[in-house]
Amino acid sequence: MSDEEKRILFQSKTTPEFRFLSNFHLCKIQDVFANTFDSVEHMYQTYKATNREDYDFVYSSKTPAEARTRGQKIKAHANWDEIKDGTMEMCVRFKFVQNAELREMLLATEGFELVEFAPWDKHGSYWGVNKEGKGENKLGKILMAIRDQLLAEKKERDAKEA
Repeated sequence: MSDEEKRILFQSKTTPEFRFLSNFHLCKIQDVFANTFDSVEHMYQTYKATNREDYDFVYSSKTPAEARTRGQKIKAHANWDEIKDGTMEMCVRFKFVQNAELREMLLATEGFELVEFAPWDKHGSYWGVNKEGKGENKLGKILMAIRDQLLAEKKERDAKEA
């Protein structure tokens, strides 16, 4: 199997079988304050807010796309660039820890590189890669790290039960 065949390119609009990896995938997730969000994108964008008005503005978004648009309009925390990766990891982790079906789907990608495909990004991409394959693919790396941790935990539980 070639490296290309060991790679899963995903985004919210194509590859329906891997759409669940996208932050735009609708699923209920809850934070440590018992707030419930409709997607990772809702949670992530809401966490940028520095005041209740902006929080409510983003939180009330009807779709993940609307949450993203609204999140780009509010003033983010002054240190957002320093905390955004950790915030994203937390949001993505909640998604897969709290949703057993999605967790099993993520675990089934074992052995594959996960790459968010963002062809609309002409200048490179932070969270994924553009149509030229350039970008940091931070979301893919977060997904793979969470998958690897969940796989290790599962193998440890299975070994204890054996």
